[in-house]
Amino acid sequence: MKYIYLLILCCFAYHVEAQITIDSNDLPQAGIIHTLAVGNGNLVDLGTASADAQTWDFTAMTPFAIKEFSFNEAEELAGFEDYPNAIMGRTTPLLDALGVSLGGLLALPIPLPDANSFYGNNAEGGLDYLGIHTNLNIESILEGDSASITANPPLNFYPTGTYGDNISGSTELFLSAPVNENIVDLIGADDIDLDSLGLDLSIIDAGILIEVDSDVNIDAYGTLNIHNASYEVLRFKDDLNVRLSVGAYLGPIQLLNLIDTTVVATQYRFWAKNENQPVVTMLELFQDGALSIVSSEFLYTPSPLNADFIWEPTSNGSAIIQFSDNSQGDGLTYSWDFGDGSTSMQPNPIHNYQIEEDQNFTVTLTITDLLGNSTTTSELVSIIFTSEENLSLSEFNLFPNPARDMVNVELPSNWQQAQVRIFDMNGKLVSTEYVNNNERFNVSKLPSGNYSVEFNNGKESISKQLIIE
Repeated sequence: MKYIYLLILCCFAYHVEAQITIDSNDLPQAGIIHTLAVGNGNLVDLGTASADAQTWDFTAMTPFAIKEFSFNEAEELAGFEDYPNAIMGRTTPLLDALGVSLGGLLALPIPLPDANSFYGNNAEGGLDYLGIHTNLNIESILEGDSASITANPPLNFYPTGTYGDNISGSTELFLSAPVNENIVDLIGADDIDLDSLGLDLSIIDAGILIEVDSDVNIDAYGTLNIHNASYEVLRFKDDLNVRLSVGAYLGPIQLLNLIDTTVVATQYRFWAKNENQPVVTMLELFQDGALSIVSSEFLYTPSPLNADFIWEPTSNGSAIIQFSDNSQGDGLTYSWDFGDGSTSMQPNPIHNYQIEEDQNFTVTLTITDLLGNSTTTSELVSIIFTSEENLSLSEFNLFPNPARDMVNVELPSNWQQAQVRIFDMNGKLVSTEYVNNNERFNVSKLPSGNYSVEFNNGKESISKQLIIE
């Protein structure tokens, strides 16, 4: 019987160990710089609330951009003297100050400034959002000064806890400043006679009200696998209701309502021990009749950077060489030097060597990753001269070059038709069409710049550089 008890005890211990607890040591701290990657969150499954450990496979969410994220010591930011309990803060656009990127979801007629947000410890071990400090003098529309607007009441923005906990709260921020006559043009009310209405702009304020309701449930736990890393995590699911109201006020009375809109969103934060930043943050919205991830970020662990490529002729004895990238790294950009004065920025270019005898060329590939780190590799490419092939290639012509609208094509005599693919200098395919010999194709819709034009007849390929003016 004691063995059964021991087995049950071991199972219970394993179950408890799998559920981590996020405490104050795991939350953001001033001075720690994190590198965050931006990925496509719609490629992954967020999972469901569950009392059982689960595994999130986010490896498909590869990085396509990176940014740095950090908090300052509170005293380093303007306005800190108005928040004596603040321990840290950071500067963001005003509409992003509450952690939900309203600036990306709303188009306002008023250009809003950046704001310093301040945070302080709370009794539960989390971090409260205390308020903001911002400049209310906005391009001759508002005539206010720098001011601090406190969150009423403070919002437990970075809570602590373990599986099964619920943390909810609400707050609001209201900021106002005097307006001038430019506000009339801004709101399209130039046909309103303010004097006949008995209104004096000198006593009218513009007011911005932000209300936030937050309901956080720590509803799942387990292992999260993402780009080059694996974490034991807790999922904090935050159901957010954010209202934004912009209007004209006479004291406490709203005279004119310019904007009154509400964003309903769910923010998922996956926390791990000792990281001081969610390892994954996603914002989910219901829009256009479906749920979608509108933003997704994760702690970035860079892949090893290694440049490598392989090459082969497109046919036996051909001087047209297919180069194929075999490098490692994140978000790579490419720079090829084919050793004959020609270059390319495509990941897998095809290059035609114009030769009259057997020749060797040193081909160099330089790759650059998302962090701006670069590395280079070179290889000797031996090209065997074939007179019949080069006679055919000598018949190929592309003119005028530079071009503005129509480009004429003269194909080799043994070509009946060609597929035309145009790549920009980033290697992006921007146009595809088909031409017969002595036909033209239109490039008038392409921006000015340098392009690589690839012609393919199904057996052979020819690449030419084209300049569009």
